[in-house]
Amino acid sequence: MKHLYDSLRPCAKEEEVKAEFCKFFKMKIFALRGIDHYTEHVLFEFKCDLNFRNAENVAKVLAQTMYYARLLKYGAGLTKYPLPPYICVVDKNEAFFAETKDYAKFYT
Repeated sequence: MKHLYDSLRPCAKEEEVKAEFCKFFKMKIFALRGIDHYTEHVLFEFKCDLNFRNAENVAKVLAQTMYYARLLKYGAGLTKYPLPPYICVVDKNEAFFAETKDYAKFYT
């Protein structure tokens, strides 16, 4: 049985991480206006080789997801898609989840 890490390890680009992640979990990629992958439950953002132990890197990627959360909430043509309750940021080496509501002051 192949593990997720084994699928992501050889990735050299963000798009490869996204493709391999979605393939591993048998998800069809659904991207919206810069959002890497959207489901009604999770907003996904993919990176290739970013150290999430560095607070500045985490802040930058969360700021990016807040921009997308605001687009979903107020953006022309995107308000028909509900704001997912979770954010998942995936890198070829690590990942983290956050609850969207914890960052509401940044996208409302």
